[in-house]
Amino acid sequence: MAFSSHSTNIKTITAKRDRTANDYDTSLHIVSGIDEWPVVAQASVFVATYAGLIGGTWVGSTLLDDLSKSNLEQWRNTFIDKIIPLLLGTVYLTAGVGHFVAADAFRDIYPPPGTWGFWYLPGSAAFHVAWTGVVETAGGSGLLYAAINNNFSEDELEIPWILIQPISALALFLLTVVVTPANIYMFTHGAIMGDMESLGWSFHVIRFFIQVVLLSLLLALTKDSFFFVWGDELD
Repeated sequence: MAFSSHSTNIKTITAKRDRTANDYDTSLHIVSGIDEWPVVAQASVFVATYAGLIGGTWVGSTLLDDLSKSNLEQWRNTFIDKIIPLLLGTVYLTAGVGHFVAADAFRDIYPPPGTWGFWYLPGSAAFHVAWTGVVETAGGSGLLYAAINNNFSEDELEIPWILIQPISALALFLLTVVVTPANIYMFTHGAIMGDMESLGWSFHVIRFFIQVVLLSLLLALTKDSFFFVWGDELD
């Protein structure tokens, strides 16, 4: 789809949080143009995006599993106990705080009722931005707590504290899956956060692959953390 000369002025209507999917100003030019498709086609894009994430995460998780088998002890000591929780903890804690510091911007990308022809989730945009922010903040803090202890403390965590890492990773994995509709909404309807400029195809493609990487790392961290905890308890 060719971009119009007005594409650089794309803005999403954000004045009313209780708007429906039919409340958009038709003079706005959406980058993807998917919002102009029949709702069945829009819903197909939604499903296809999730299918792509599932497939990509499976591939990523498989690659990480193969990598871990080359040296399981080093994989645990370097990546599972230190690097991955430190990296993901920082990312998600920052994002969680952002939900409260820039709450309006996050509410702007919450899909209104009727989006894609089927989106009718109870609760306001403010409610969903708040609870997802709490989970991201708690999960990120949990991973950072484990990473800091693993990196700088000589004392190993015991039950139940040792379960903080795998539980936090699992919660963040599920949360990342749950908040995906906001990302899809940005792609299909051109929603933007606050005063951002309109987003091109490259942004959405890059973010898709970043999300695959995040899901793959979180899944590997969840599985391997639980595995190592279980193994330690058996010993």
